[in-house]
Amino acid sequence: MISKRRWYDRDPDLRKVMITLEHADEETRNRIVHEINRLLCEYGCDGIDCKLTDLPPAMNKRWYDCDPYWWITVNCLRYVNADIIKKIAL
Repeated sequence: MISKRRWYDRDPDLRKVMITLEHADEETRNRIVHEINRLLCEYGCDGIDCKLTDLPPAMNKRWYDCDPYWWITVNCLRYVNADIIKKIAL
């Protein structure tokens, strides 16, 4: 059974996106993150900017903490609604 302790495990589509990103090579990950950002802009992410005020310390060990662009994208996914996640997961 999968532990539901990570914030993205709450939604199967979001979990799928995160696992894909985590296991992708850097070039593929960059392409996917770029496309996710395009979709986030297209579908609208009103109110997310106020939630993304501090970049993480460089010492965090999550794969997305090592690049500010990845970190912002992943944290935007944390706050968007499930309908947008479904569109992104396709």
